[in-house]
Amino acid sequence: MNSTSTDISISIILEMFPDLNIQLHKIKYIDYVHAFFIKFPSIAVLEKEWENVNNAIAFHYQARLENEFEIWNLYLFYVTDKQAGKDIKYRIENDTFSSRKIVLDQSKSVDIEFVEKQLESHITNTDLGNGKQNLIGKNTNFKKDTTLNRLVLNSQMMSNKKLDDKNNRATLLQLKKEIEDEIQKN
Repeated sequence: MNSTSTDISISIILEMFPDLNIQLHKIKYIDYVHAFFIKFPSIAVLEKEWENVNNAIAFHYQARLENEFEIWNLYLFYVTDKQAGKDIKYRIENDTFSSRKIVLDQSKSVDIEFVEKQLESHITNTDLGNGKQNLIGKNTNFKKDTTLNRLVLNSQMMSNKKLDDKNNRATLLQLKKEIEDEIQKN
């Protein structure tokens, strides 16, 4: 889809919903991911218009995408000032037509900082860190325990994929005993 086609598609969508603040952000992630942020003035408007917005974006924008990756990586972020009820949130976020939909409630503005935070949290997962920090930002300094690794690899759990509950329990108890024996040695 060329930029002229994109501009026309966006213009049509904006004309259809003049009371909504609609922004499109394209993120380079493997290929392009398209994320629409739609700010609704109230929960009542969200409940009334979310499907219409979804359908308009699917018809006027998504249908013109040519790349399979981009077609399947379209996100709609429905943003409201107030808390959306669980029922409407569930209905929207579990609707599988055309795109992934996420309701972001209690958000006053849709500025670039807000958009970047949501893209990191819901699409790129770059907010999770580089594997060396836990979720609250402290260094974890994880080191693999070679003794424990050896015991787990040598246990029945690794060799027999279809253990029943009785055998699972027996294997875990045996593994626990071996670990305790190793601790006693050291």
